[in-house]
Amino acid sequence: MNCQQKINTFFAKLWLCVVLCLAFTLSTNAQLKDAFSTRLLNDTLVAATNKDFLYNTITLTNNATEKINITATITAPGKWQMVSDNVISISLDPGASQIVTMRLRPGNGNTATWQQVKIEYRVLNTGEIRNEFFNVRVQEFTKFKAVLTNPNMVLPSYQRNINIPVYIKNSGNVENTYNVAVINDYLHIDSKTSVTINAAADTTYLIPLTITEHEYALLKKEEIKIVVGNKTDLYNLNQTLSKIASVLKDHKSAFEEMPLQLEMGSNYLGKTIAPQFYAGLYGSLDLSKNDRLAFSFRSNTISSTQSSDNGMFKVDYTGAHAFASVGNVMEMTDFPANGYGLKVGYNWNSTDKLVLFGIIKSKTGDNNLFGGLYTKTLNSKVRLNGNFTTDLDRTNKQNSGIVKQNVTYKIDDSASVTVVTGGSLQQNNFAMVDNNSNTLLGSSLGYDFKYLHKNFNLTSTIVNNSNSFAGISRGQRTQSHDMRIVNGNFFSGLFYENSYNKQNNFFDSILIKDIFNISTNSYGLKFGWSAKNKLLFVTLGNQKQTQTGEGDNFQTNYKYLNLTSSLKLARKFSMNFSSYAGLGSVESKGLNNVFSFSTQGTLVYAFCGLNYQYARGPFFYNDFVNYLKNAKVTEHIIASPYIDINLYKSAFSGRVQFNYSTNTGLAEPVSTFLMNLGYNNVHKGYEFHLTGSLPTNMNSSSSQPNITATMRCRIVAPCPVIKKYNTIKLFLFKDANNDGIRQDDEEPIAGQTIAINGNLFISDEEGMIVYKNVNSGEFKLDMGYTSKVKGWSPSAGNIQQIIVDDHNVVKEVPYRKSRVLEGSLKVIIDSNSGMRFSPGNIKVTVTTSGSSVYTTLTDDLGNFSFNLPEGVYTVSLNPASFDEYFRPAEMSKTVDLSVNESKKVYFEIRQKKRQINIRKK
Repeated sequence: MNCQQKINTFFAKLWLCVVLCLAFTLSTNAQLKDAFSTRLLNDTLVAATNKDFLYNTITLTNNATEKINITATITAPGKWQMVSDNVISISLDPGASQIVTMRLRPGNGNTATWQQVKIEYRVLNTGEIRNEFFNVRVQEFTKFKAVLTNPNMVLPSYQRNINIPVYIKNSGNVENTYNVAVINDYLHIDSKTSVTINAAADTTYLIPLTITEHEYALLKKEEIKIVVGNKTDLYNLNQTLSKIASVLKDHKSAFEEMPLQLEMGSNYLGKTIAPQFYAGLYGSLDLSKNDRLAFSFRSNTISSTQSSDNGMFKVDYTGAHAFASVGNVMEMTDFPANGYGLKVGYNWNSTDKLVLFGIIKSKTGDNNLFGGLYTKTLNSKVRLNGNFTTDLDRTNKQNSGIVKQNVTYKIDDSASVTVVTGGSLQQNNFAMVDNNSNTLLGSSLGYDFKYLHKNFNLTSTIVNNSNSFAGISRGQRTQSHDMRIVNGNFFSGLFYENSYNKQNNFFDSILIKDIFNISTNSYGLKFGWSAKNKLLFVTLGNQKQTQTGEGDNFQTNYKYLNLTSSLKLARKFSMNFSSYAGLGSVESKGLNNVFSFSTQGTLVYAFCGLNYQYARGPFFYNDFVNYLKNAKVTEHIIASPYIDINLYKSAFSGRVQFNYSTNTGLAEPVSTFLMNLGYNNVHKGYEFHLTGSLPTNMNSSSSQPNITATMRCRIVAPCPVIKKYNTIKLFLFKDANNDGIRQDDEEPIAGQTIAINGNLFISDEEGMIVYKNVNSGEFKLDMGYTSKVKGWSPSAGNIQQIIVDDHNVVKEVPYRKSRVLEGSLKVIIDSNSGMRFSPGNIKVTVTTSGSSVYTTLTDDLGNFSFNLPEGVYTVSLNPASFDEYFRPAEMSKTVDLSVNESKKVYFEIRQKKRQINIRKK
């Protein structure tokens, strides 16, 4: 053997030693536990809009022979919001099942991309942690809103060309084109056009409209039908045109609009239990572009015989950076945090935040909980995460406090390390076991290292909590180490896991004797391959599990092979499964190589599918305890075929499922029909859901139906608590004594036309003009229009200002004595001609050297008048009102009102080329 061969042999032996050392010296956390099974009612849920609520259920079954306590933590993705509790505690007797209901909504997110809802189960007896997911998204939709921004337009006497504004908002996920049709027989309108708007964008589309002089003369109140629609939906809008009035609304209500969802539900649990009922109300209010106030209320579930304390009330505020919740507050801490209290927080950016919370009245006992959490990025490489919690527990007579701090250091783009530290202090106010100290100091220490390279991945995690560490993590010690070599779509590697979980009561941190402490060690090899729509995962491992404490304890050894696969074989056909096969032994009891096997998965084709599960044991510690007593193999079979329903453009949707289950020890199989049916009428704003289970053996006392019917109605109502708009009231009066204050004997100015920010009004008989529901800001009053009252003009001038600042404004507008300019058009027609010319509705303009402008229209007889301050004015006629057959000789004339109190001007109009004279009196 040459030198090179010796070197190769040496390194090969060295590598083998390293692998063997890793494989038999490191300790692990994951164990193959099957103490319980779960079943989701829906793998996927689709919301029609981002305001809809989605419902799902988990059925948890205790497959063990001992009572187990499980904590389920539900985490919504992205901007989705959990409406129901996100931390749930379940206690199951052997063989028992419980259905957990989940409710969530998209909130501020409306993306059509699938997102995962994570469910983490933690078995408090064993420390087992298991994750499960289901997918949610907002359905692709083309919903939109069309609103007339000024549905009641009041036309001034001179305006003939107008634009009708229509606000169109595309609330859907995709770009869409909307057809706009305008119809009115009187105004001879029948037009169609289209406008294209990007997803989540909006625009104000202006519909041009021209009204002839004849149409305006006969106009009283006319409704124009405007239809805005796309391929799936349409809005019928009515635009009202009328002449000038004394009252106008800028918005239909003075209060902020608030979308509400009213919910009513009933639950039927069989003939022996009285039907149960509940009601809920959910709403949100946009205080500004970045500020939203939302509330959720759900009553207790009540019946004729009892009431369940599961009601909820919560008010949430979300701002650009700050947020707060009052009412039902839930937070994931080392103690149960579920009750009535307050939570406030502040987000500096996407990573840095501070949250403080306090539970004043807990739902899990007589205790108060206070704490907080924070994240802070120091620089591009260092990030801090920490939390602190104080629990004052009067039920269990103990006070506890915990402080935790994680420091993450980013080594480079491929590697990072997190150092975990923590400390706790607990004071127990009762006699301790074995006269232990009532004051307990605890510690938590660990790290998390990740190196994720293109061809090599290494993760290593160790967390050790001392036996006196307060909270639900007391005494838990875990390790997890995983090393993988990656080559394209393939990977292979080693894993090492170890865990030690002490018996703990979820609701407190009472130090008790060791009676059910589990130590688990696992190691083995992993192989995997992935491609588009395909996944294959293989694990070869060995698990050793030991129970310590009181009783006849022993060690189990389980050698297993795990195969997990997910395949999409065709456009409509897919499957996924996970199977275990192994040999279990208890050497100290003389039990060797007992075969066990389990498999579960889903087959899906188009709108139907099948969920299945088969298990043959024993598998875990409790199974071997029973097997050593009677050497009986346990079998468990579940088959669940289902059909998904989607009709009438998804208005009617749901799932119908049949569950068949049999288990060793059951007298007969159990079969149940499950349903989740819903009808959603988006246009009218209501929906109906029917969910539940119907056992096939209705005569059995243990098999009872469970049916829930829910009705929800969406409405938009004004919020009387928040006044968003204000009112302007003007009182026009003749200020006879020139003191600017209205006296009881001073007459009102009726029939005066005034423009407020371009919107025209005419004062009523009381001299009043009302502009309702306006935004705060500055308003311009233009009073240079015609008036029925002669010889009076505004004391402060024709242009005045009003400031509206979150309050109603009442303004008295005094008028003083003025000069009067009157005029008339006289039409002279050739006696031999059949042509006619109407002198009505001719625009007359008066200007001064100071550029003040006054306008009016002649009446049907050609008469007009102005109230003017003293001065010299130019009176002009509108050239557009005449043609080649009828024209005045002069379009304008100068009038001096600096000396005269009044003047009268006549315009004489002759047909064709006849002379037109202007006379003065």
